Amino acid sequence: NNSVEGGESNVHGGGSNGGGSGTSGSTITTYKNGIGTAKEHNKEIINNQSLEELLLFDQQLSKISFNMTSEDFSQPWFHKRVDREMAQQLLQDQTIGTFLIRPSSQRGCYAMSWVAEKETKHNLIYGLFPGFALTEKPVSESEKFWSLSELVKYHSDFLIHPLPSIEYQQQQQHQLQQQQQQT
Repeated sequence: NNSVEGGESNVHGGGSNGGGSGTSGSTITTYKNGIGTAKEHNKEIINNQSLEELLLFDQQLSKISFNMTSEDFSQPWFHKRVDREMAQQLLQDQTIGTFLIRPSSQRGCYAMSWVAEKETKHNLIYGLFPGFALTEKPVSESEKFWSLSELVKYHSDFLIHPLPSIEYQQQQQHQLQQQQQQT
């Protein structure tokens, strides 16, 4: 069985990974106590997001490491607010090789989702501190990648067409508007 707890499949290794999923209650409580009361007073600072949106974002961030490079954050394929179900929907009816990288439901991991022959596939990306791998315990250095960008480049045989995130599209639109205003 190639399934692991948290619902992601593992392409390179078999077995199951006993890691837990979900978010600790203390992180959310701390977040509510630290930000919740300030929300009414600092609405502009938190970009007019509701407390629920911020808590959801906090839950996703607590599941991943901050081992990403700035290059990873700016990639069109990085979808910071997409879960497995949403990835399935976004990739539905896309061409083979279309992909995205997202936070995983498994703590400390990301996931890549991509369109294969007749289905959307998902694979865990393990945070190694430093680096990333498609197996929890890589046996060689060639299975480790310093950044998610390097991992994507290495697997360009099946990760072909990045599906741009909404944030990336908004950023591109904003840059285009700025350029138009300058001319």
